[in-house]
Amino acid sequence: MSTASHDHDHADDGAVHAHISSVPFYVAVFLGLLFLTGMTVGQSYVDLGKMNIVLVIVIATLKASLVVTFFMHLKGTTSSTRSSSSRRSSSSASSSRTR
Repeated sequence: MSTASHDHDHADDGAVHAHISSVPFYVAVFLGLLFLTGMTVGQSYVDLGKMNIVLVIVIATLKASLVVTFFMHLKGTTSSTRSSSSRRSSSSASSSRTR
């Protein structure tokens, strides 16, 4: 087999270059998610009137942002990858609604 020549600025060593973070970092993100979950549960015992839904949505948005940014590794990606993944998720959400 012959190897194809590609015009890349870097050498291809065949290895997968994942965005690897330390274990303490992931533990900190996990603890942040646990804290926000505790806030959600605690908020359910407090009656804030119309502000209940606002607070719950803010907490849920923070949790989703942590998951997407760090566990799905969107922090270290390019903007084209981020927009591509958001288009995929919105198209899959719309297709699941039509079923």
